[in-house]
This record gives sequence, C-alpha cells and structure tokens, in this order.
Amino acid sequence: LVLDTSAMSMGGPVVAYDDGQPGSVVTDDKGYYVLKGLPAGEGFVSVDHENYARSEECSVKIAVGAETKQDLRLDEAQFITGSVVDAKDRPISGAFVSVMDIQAGFRSSAADVSGRFRIKVGEGKHELGCHKKGFRQTKPVKAGAGENVTILLEKAPVLIVEGVARDKATGKPVEACQVYLVPVMGDSIPGFDELGTDWMETFDVSFSAFGGGVYTDKHPDGKFSEEVEVKGKYMLVVQAKGWKKSKTLLDVTGDMKDVVVELESVGEEVLQ
Repeated sequence: LVLDTSAMSMGGPVVAYDDGQPGSVVTDDKGYYVLKGLPAGEGFVSVDHENYARSEECSVKIAVGAETKQDLRLDEAQFITGSVVDAKDRPISGAFVSVMDIQAGFRSSAADVSGRFRIKVGEGKHELGCHKKGFRQTKPVKAGAGENVTILLEKAPVLIVEGVARDKATGKPVEACQVYLVPVMGDSIPGFDELGTDWMETFDVSFSAFGGGVYTDKHPDGKFSEEVEVKGKYMLVVQAKGWKKSKTLLDVTGDMKDVVVELESVGEEVLQ
C-alpha cells in the first residue's frame, strides 16, 4: 500500500523493485500494488510520483511461495518554478528545462505557452539547464526548492554542414546512406559504437544516432545537409548497406559546404 503524508492511500504512483533486474508497476486507485514473479532473495522497493518526492529504497526479502508486504510513504515534493524568456522578456514556449539531482534523479520540464515551468528537486542548490533548438542559454542559473527563477535564452548562430557521399572507386554518388554527426567530448575521439548519452545533455545537435540520422536517399546525387548550433569537433559517420562504415573527424568552426565522404564497397554489410 502507498500512503501520502496524511496517511491517505493514493493511486497512480509507480512502485519500482530492483534486485539486479529492475521492474515496476502502477498502484491501483486505492493505492495498492502487487509485484508478481519475483525471484527469491533480497531486493529493494521504492515509489515515485510526479507530485511527490521519491521515497527511499526499502530492503525486502522474498521467499519462495510466500507473500511479502511492504507499505511505502510519499512525502510532499519540492519544486523550482520559473519562466524562460528572450532578451526582450518575451516567453519562449517548448524549451526544456532540466536538472540532475542526487535525490530526485534527472528531471526535465517543458515550458508552456507562457514560458512557465515547474521542476521537482531535492534539498540544496541546483544548476538548471535549458535547451531549445535555435537558442542557447546565456548564463548558468542556480536555485533551490521554492525559488522562482528566470532563464534567459538568446538566438544561437546556425552552422551549416553539407557534403556528398561518393564511391571511392568510381566517384559516383552513393544513395541511401545513413549520416550521423556526433559531437566529440574533450580532446579524445571515442569510438562511435562506445559513445554514451552524456553528450546529449551538453550539445545541441540535429544529427543524432538516436534520432535516425540524415538519409541521402532524399537526394539522388548523394548529398546531405544539416545544421548544428555548437562549434567544436564532430565525428561524421556514414554507413550504408554494402559499404564500409566511414568515420571522419570534422572541426566545425563555421559553415562547411564541401565535405566529401568516400565509401568503399564491401558487399552486403548490415546496418547496425
């Protein structure tokens, strides 16, 4: 059973169980939950709800053929509220405000049509990040629970990256390629397949391995074109069925409109 701060049962919260193989279930309208098919042993159960603070994990022991009961309690959540505006104090809707909180975990909130947002946080001060395509945050904003803040965004300069994928042997354009432009962290160049998701929180990139990339089959001449909003080093990855994957390091400091990628035929290579 899940209870709130007034000891009233409540439906809707998500109860999570973790014994190395996480699972979760939503409570019913009376606040009850049932987790079935759990293996014998020790695990941890917790509960979360968008309007309440996430509970601490409770240790539970599961025995074969036995029923284990564990009530959970939710405390009132704390929020940072605010507005996202431009230099003329005009609201910017659809901007995503995010915070990484040790207690509440990673949280994000989209600004509404009036530019207003509300985001759940734990104790202490938190740095808020704000992202919207075509804009960038002018300065860091730190705030604590109960505070109301203003996040200022400004128009971000757009950099154009254009190029063509060609057959190295014949010089002919290669159609139906999948093109990714991935930011490179620091001075090192991590392998594309080993890239994590940390870069997604730092950079605004229109090409994305998680967003499907840009496909040159939209252009019969094998050309690709996209915009980025952050100067820096990027790994240009081009792959296609029957062609060896190409990786090219680009230092994007301005528009790049003549990028040439040469692909080598290797037979029926499967896209990953």
